[in-house]
Amino acid sequence: MIQYFGNNLKQHGYTPTAMELLIPHLKKKYVIGSSSSLKNPIFRMLNMVWFFFRHKKETRLVLIDTYSTWAFYYALVIALLSNLFSKSYIPIVHGGNISKRIEKYPRFTNYLFRNSYINVSPSLYLYSIFQNNGFDVLYIPNFININQYPYLERKNITPKLLWVRSFHQIYNPIMAVQVLSKLKKIFSEAELCMVGPFKDNSVYEVNKIVRDLLITDNIQITGKLEKHEWIELSKSYNIFINTTNIDNQPLSLIESMALGLAIVSTNAGGLPHLLTHDKTGKLVNCSDVSGMVKEIVDYLTNEDKRLNITQNARIQVEKNYSEINVIIKWYSLIDSILTIKRTSF
Repeated sequence: MIQYFGNNLKQHGYTPTAMELLIPHLKKKYVIGSSSSLKNPIFRMLNMVWFFFRHKKETRLVLIDTYSTWAFYYALVIALLSNLFSKSYIPIVHGGNISKRIEKYPRFTNYLFRNSYINVSPSLYLYSIFQNNGFDVLYIPNFININQYPYLERKNITPKLLWVRSFHQIYNPIMAVQVLSKLKKIFSEAELCMVGPFKDNSVYEVNKIVRDLLITDNIQITGKLEKHEWIELSKSYNIFINTTNIDNQPLSLIESMALGLAIVSTNAGGLPHLLTHDKTGKLVNCSDVSGMVKEIVDYLTNEDKRLNITQNARIQVEKNYSEINVIIKWYSLIDSILTIKRTSF
C-alpha cells in the first residue's frame, strides 16, 4: 500500500487539492490509502496519525502534501512517524511561501526535507529554492486533463475580466476591484466576474469597495463554482487577471492558459516560472493596479499580439502540463522506489 496524506476537503466546499487530483490516477496502478477528509484541523491531524498506525504494516511508501501554512505540521508529524517505522516518504511541496518557513524554522524543515526519499516540487520556483538549500528535489508539475479545456480563439474582444481564486487576503481580491474601477474610466463597459470560495472576510471588504466605487452593475461575484461551471462561464470572458501576493503554480492559471484567456498576473512567487512576459502572458508587480490596467489595455488594442500570446500559452500547457505526460513521471518515480524496496529484501 501507498499512504497519501493531505487535505481532502472538496466535500466541504473547498477547491480540490493536489491529492484529490492525483489519487484517481495512482489508484489505476497501485493500492492507495489516503487521509484526511475531516474539516476540523485537530481531528484531521489525529485521523492522519490513526490512519498511519492502522496501515503501517502493509505500507511501502508514504506521500505527504506539504504546505507553507500551519498545515506544514501535518507533514512534519507524518515524517516523524515514517522515520520511526522505517517507511520511505516523499513530501510533495506546495505553497509559494515555503522559502520563509525554511528560513524561519530550519530545524523542522531540515528534518522533513533531508530525511525524505526525495522531495517533489510541482513548480520550477520551488525546485530552485530546494536546490539552493541543498535538498534533493525532483520536478513533477501540476497537471490538467487537456481535453476538458477547449481552446477558444477570441477576436475583437471587449474588456470582460475573469478572476478565479479563493477570497483570501493573500490572493488580494481587492486589487481586482481596483483594476476594474480604473479600467472603467477608459472603457465604461468594462466588467469583472469573480469566482471562488470565501475563505476569510475579504469578500465583505470587496463588496464594500464595490459599493463605494459605484460599480455594482459592472461586477459579478459567483462564489465557488464546480470546474465545469467556471469553464463554461469562461467562454463569456476574454482576460484573466491574477492579483495574488503569494503564489507558487496556481492551477487556475494553467487552466486559463489552456482555455485561450489572455492572462495578466502579478509576479509573485513562482509565477514568472509559469508565465513569460509578452510570450505566454503578462506580468506586473504585486499591487500594481496601474500596471495591470496598462497591460489589459495593451491586450484590448493589439489583437495580433494577444492572439500570439494566447496560442503560445496553450502550446505550453499541452507540452508541459497535460495529464498523460505528468502521470507517466509519477509512475516512473514510484515504480523505481518500489523496485528498490523489493530487491532490498
